[in-house]
Amino acid sequence: MIPSHVDVKHLKALTAVLQRAKTCDGQLEQRNIWYEGSPSNHPSKLLDELKTLKAHRETLLRLRKSLEKRISTLQGPCNVVTRQTGIKTLPSEILSQIFVFFCDSYGRGRPAVHLSHVCRQFRHLALQTAAL
Repeated sequence: MIPSHVDVKHLKALTAVLQRAKTCDGQLEQRNIWYEGSPSNHPSKLLDELKTLKAHRETLLRLRKSLEKRISTLQGPCNVVTRQTGIKTLPSEILSQIFVFFCDSYGRGRPAVHLSHVCRQFRHLALQTAAL
């Protein structure tokens, strides 16, 4: 299990990484955004860079876990709002045009009848739409 605390020092380092990514317009392959300055092949520098990159990864994992938890918390209420508003908020004129387009492109059977069986609003609108 990943702890929920993030070290501020690591957040500052990641902020610098994001700033470097921003300066190259998100083109991450243009330069190495993970460190400042030019790379070194000295073994001690490589070990330091590896340690830093692993710390970045750990911080990003913790941030991701926090983000996923927040998304999960919001998903349920947002689904309810979407269901409550959704297509029912469209004006009848627009929904009627959608029905006509659907029926014209469906091409087989009796699509207007199928639409009228969805709900009361659809039935009423299908009966009111002369083009169907």
